[in-house]
Amino acid sequence: MKRFKFSLDTLLKYRINMEKQKKEEWAKAKMERVKAEERLEQIYREERERREYLESLMEGELDLRIFQLVQRYIGQLIRLEKVQAKIVEEKKKIESEKLEEWIEARKAKKVLENYREKKWKEYLYEIDKEEQKMVDDLFLNSKRFANEN
Repeated sequence: MKRFKFSLDTLLKYRINMEKQKKEEWAKAKMERVKAEERLEQIYREERERREYLESLMEGELDLRIFQLVQRYIGQLIRLEKVQAKIVEEKKKIESEKLEEWIEARKAKKVLENYREKKWKEYLYEIDKEEQKMVDDLFLNSKRFANEN
């Protein structure tokens, strides 16, 4: 009996590697998006803290220079928030693209795995047929041998 040999094994190995690579790329893009979102949240927190500080300054005696500096700083934080929000959106877009690439690579791998499984079942069916033929031949030969004696 011949051994099972899948003719597209090299392609299957390639697709398995590609699927793994695409998954890693997606995971990296996701991590970058999460970091960008954390940075944006950090900027939001800083702005809230400075606004609270500004409100506390207004309750007591007010030093106009400090008030203006804090106001300018808050303005810079707001601009930074807008820039960081755009970065977050870009990271989300990249993550989404990488996820789609991973899904496509996974589908391509699955198609080949299913085809391999089909070929494996066909191989097992052929082996069963050969074994059955051998058993039938043995049975027929044993009957002939018994009839001759």
